[in-house]
Amino acid sequence: MPSRTDGRGDEPAVSTQVETGPRDNKTPANQIIYLVYQSRASRGERFSHPTYTSAPSAKALTTPPLPGEKSYYFVVRAMDAAGQRESNRVERRGENLCE
Repeated sequence: MPSRTDGRGDEPAVSTQVETGPRDNKTPANQIIYLVYQSRASRGERFSHPTYTSAPSAKALTTPPLPGEKSYYFVVRAMDAAGQRESNRVERRGENLCE
């Protein structure tokens, strides 16, 4: 279970899959973590503080439950052992389809 870092509570799960392994010339892949930024509006992510943080070397991350019938937007960034963060802004939209 990922750790949620913004203090907000229970909302259905959205799963984020990391398709390619990270590459870093100093940090082994099994020590890379992923920072997940979530927003209710497209381009609304706040990159100063991630919503979720993965375990090192995670290949997927599932959020806590999110309310149904709503869209959520996510950006995932890798962070190495030195704290250097990827700066991509690639955003994906997700919905709870189970409710």
